[in-house]
Amino acid sequence: MTKFQLLFIKQFDETIASWRLANKPIREADLYGLLHRIKGTAATIDLPEWTAAAEKLLIDLSDEGSRLWTMAEC
Repeated sequence: MTKFQLLFIKQFDETIASWRLANKPIREADLYGLLHRIKGTAATIDLPEWTAAAEKLLIDLSDEGSRLWTMAEC
């Protein structure tokens, strides 16, 4: 893996860890934002599987959505 891929995955892990630590529902807009960043960044750093997965998940989300998600649902 490249240093950019490793940094990207580390940042993703940190976001998920902070959500777990907060032990609160995740706002749809926050989940959308994370997936949108994954879609864009993963494509540029040669992580096509991440891009494809994010694209699939984004179909059912909105950046203005109001649903609250549990960590289990995420």
